[in-house]
Amino acid sequence: MATVLLLAALTLSPPLVFETAATAVTAVTAHRGSSHAAPENTLAAIRRAMADGADIVEIDVQMTQDGVVILFHDETLKKLGLPGRVADTPYSVIAEADAGSWHSPAHAGERVPTLEQVLEETKGKIRLNIELKMTDPSLPLPETVAGMLAVHGMTDAAIVTSFHREALSRAKAVNPGLRTGLIVGTKRALRDDIWEDQVEILSLKSRLIDRKVVNRARQTGKEVHVWTVNDRKEMKRLIRMGVASIITDRPDALRALLD
Repeated sequence: MATVLLLAALTLSPPLVFETAATAVTAVTAHRGSSHAAPENTLAAIRRAMADGADIVEIDVQMTQDGVVILFHDETLKKLGLPGRVADTPYSVIAEADAGSWHSPAHAGERVPTLEQVLEETKGKIRLNIELKMTDPSLPLPETVAGMLAVHGMTDAAIVTSFHREALSRAKAVNPGLRTGLIVGTKRALRDDIWEDQVEILSLKSRLIDRKVVNRARQTGKEVHVWTVNDRKEMKRLIRMGVASIITDRPDALRALLD
């Protein structure tokens, strides 16, 4: 029955889709939500990102000990005042933690959301950039995320990104229509073979971006998404180059520049 539901879901047409590299203007991607104004990777940050005019929300996902996909960046739970790793902790424990006080007293009591909650919150409202945090490659995180997007009819309203090529291949094996992006943070990793990868997007650290890189991306049919840019001068440089998306903690500031 689950297989039938997944196959049926793959045929659905979601209301929000990613534009192609040939037609899109620079998109505003809110890094972990509007993380300057609200605790990162929370529903509060996602809602603020929508209010700030973001086109896309970038979120980090991991899998708990009992197989629940949650939004969380760090491998350990220290930020929540809990011991151990996400992968070694059941969701029931994480769900009770305060995920907002570390950011500001105004967000005390904010909880760590599940990906399920986020998909329900954002469907038809904003697109998603879902980064797979592969702290434990043995967990079925790529397959689970890819399947959830299919079941929710959100394959075309999301991209899945990772530093790990194998994770992206695993996600595509479950959901072939999924668009994926390889994250690159160093010049050493910006090798010739990445242009041949079966990914549609390269998510690059801003200092790696120059005209040569942007032109090669266009020649190879890949979008360039750039992280994490909060300086207005750098935003302007990247907009002039025509990158597909800028990932920022300040989507409000980037939106103001674009408008």
